[in-house]
Amino acid sequence: MNIVWTVGDLVRKLRGEMTQEELADRAGLNKATVNRYEMRSARAEQSTGEKIAKVFGTTTHDLGLYVEALNLANQFAQLGVSGKVRVKQFLDERLRGEKLEPPRVPGPVRGSPSPAKPSNGSSRGTARKPRGASR
Repeated sequence: MNIVWTVGDLVRKLRGEMTQEELADRAGLNKATVNRYEMRSARAEQSTGEKIAKVFGTTTHDLGLYVEALNLANQFAQLGVSGKVRVKQFLDERLRGEKLEPPRVPGPVRGSPSPAKPSNGSSRGTARKPRGASR
């Protein structure tokens, strides 16, 4: 199952036993605003997110980073054993400061350009001058 976390999901988790009304009171908001924020039924103003984050002693930036980390952890959990081993090796080598290529992912990755290959077999990438052009 592919679970995608949002900031609203995280706020609902952080809230724990605290009710939406209690969170709203502490943040200086109304309950409906907190509910919409958690349920993603409305795009929150930056100031709303900042007020909510302040209640938990953090920033909207940190909440966003935490959500990204949760989503990466979910993706990692869905990898097979060999994929997890490749990712672990990659991270271990990166932590040691070695420069390496990221692990290969099976299949094409959407949105990533194909590496350019020289058509003449040369890897120098020098441009040819048109015929008749002075040197």
